[in-house]
Order: sequence, then structure tokens, then C-alpha cells
Amino acid sequence: MNQIALYQSLKQFMPVYVISFIVLEFIYNLYNNKRFLVHEVRINVLSGLLVILTQSALQYFFLARVNPYLYQHRFIDLPPGWYQFALCFFLYTFLQYCSHYLSHKIRFFWCLHEVHHSAEQMNTSTGVRNSIFDVISTDSLYLLIPLSGVEPAVFLITYSILKIWGTFIHINEELVSKIPLVNWIMIDPSAHHVHHARNPEYIDKNYGEFLNVYDKLFGTFVPEEAKPVYGSIGHEPKGFWDVELYAFKKLFAEMRSAKTLKEKILLAIMPPEWSVNRNAKFLR
Repeated sequence: MNQIALYQSLKQFMPVYVISFIVLEFIYNLYNNKRFLVHEVRINVLSGLLVILTQSALQYFFLARVNPYLYQHRFIDLPPGWYQFALCFFLYTFLQYCSHYLSHKIRFFWCLHEVHHSAEQMNTSTGVRNSIFDVISTDSLYLLIPLSGVEPAVFLITYSILKIWGTFIHINEELVSKIPLVNWIMIDPSAHHVHHARNPEYIDKNYGEFLNVYDKLFGTFVPEEAKPVYGSIGHEPKGFWDVELYAFKKLFAEMRSAKTLKEKILLAIMPPEWSVNRNAKFLR
């Protein structure tokens, strides 16, 4: 089985996995007479499907052409073995932290990532709620992995397995929240629910997807204490296209009002809270 076929086989598991948890959450909420935001799930699933459709050709290009090409020009040669998986695991989890951090700190990338954060209820389908315009963005950092001597097939397997956990941590807090012992070194659903919250003390915290050690190392980890309130500040989602375009509309409106080219550029590359008007603040 070549690396593309292997990746596709692992990827086919994801829809079954996500749908199974959505059904489980729906049954749980129905049985316990709790509110289940069907319109949120509809937006989540639709955006996830469109991302697959719009990015499948690009993903194939990266997997079939770019990753093998970079691996051929790797910095070091590593013999096959478990240490390739270990190296890939630590490289991926660290680069994922960096990528996620940049998605919050560079406003253009935040406009793409805000789609994911605009969800007002946590459930498994939130894990596939992404911008249909997020073609490459900060995930291009992962191109460093084949350059480091990790075989493309090893990266694909590691990436796919860790994404399964990355989807799981969006599960509704009524089903799973804190996982004792596991949460010593790993991001559990509770920690990721904090990341999605708009409570002031939770904003820009818990960037990790699998490990929490980088958050603890760089001072961005916060355990859940107050109940998380989900969604982006100032954004009440009104439908699919509002979710996809809201943050960009805000950015372009501010750029049109900016007086100089420098101010326009700064608005796009500075953190979302930066403003030309020092008394204003872009709420997220």
C-alpha cells in the first residue's frame, strides 16, 4: 500500500468516527432533555464537507508531490524504525502548537481560524468546522517534518491518528470533560473547551491538540475553573456564509478605513486585538 492509499484508508475512518459521536451526543441530549443546536451541527458538517471537496486536490499534490520531494532533500538520513514515529510525534505536536499560536496572533490567519471558534456549542462536529478558504495557512509548517528525515508515510500515519484525538476533544462537556491522569500531560476535552471559550481568562489559552506540555512550557495553559462560554466575542452566527466571511468582513472594513498602506498591512498581520485607533479593539 503506497502512502496516498494508506492516508485515504485512515481518512475514510474519520466520517464514521465523527458521525458516530454526533449520533451519540444527539441521543444523550434527547434522553436528558437537553438542547442540541441542530443548526450548529449543520454548519459544522457542511463546512467540513466543503473543505474536503475544495482542498482534496491540493492535499493530493502535497502528499503525492511536495512531501516526497522534500523528503528526497532531507537534512538528515534516518533508518526506518520506531524512532521515526517518535521524532514525527514530537515534531508534529510542537509545530501544531506553533501553527495554532500563529492562527491566533496574525489577524489574517485568525480570520480563517475564527470560523472554527464561532461555534456556540461544543460537540464532535465542531472539530470539522473550518474555513473553506483555509487552503494552506500556518499548516505549511508541517513541511519541515519530511525535511527532518521523517518518511512521508510515517507523517501521514502520525497525522491521521493525532487528528482522531483532535476531533474527540471537541466532544460535548456533558459526555466527557476532565480525564484524570491523562490531563497531566495531554489536552483533554476540558482543556480544549477552555480554548474555545470567550471568557476573558480563557482567551488565547491551551493551543495544544494532543500534548499540554508546550502550553505549560510557554505559559499558555489554563485549567478549567469557571464554566466556558463558547463562541467569538461580538459574533452571533446567522448562517453558513456569515460564519465563513464574518471575520474577513470586519478586517476589510477596517482596512478600507485605514489612511495609509502601512496601516492596512499592519491590520492584516498584527494580532486581532490591534487597531489603528488605539481606543478601539477588535473583539474576538
